[in-house]
Amino acid sequence: MSLTEQYALDLYRAARRGEPAPPAPGRHDWRTVRELREYRYVQAVTAGRGPPPWPR
Repeated sequence: MSLTEQYALDLYRAARRGEPAPPAPGRHDWRTVRELREYRYVQAVTAGRGPPPWPR
């Protein structure tokens, strides 16, 4: 099943149940990447390894 087909099925199920529609695929990808980068940065600092270079 492709990503588009799965999303269409999720939309259908949400509509049948009266629930809000799920977010579109890929909508939160950049936020997730930023959160992961921040998490790894904090883990390195708290482990005493010093902060890795912060990407610009």
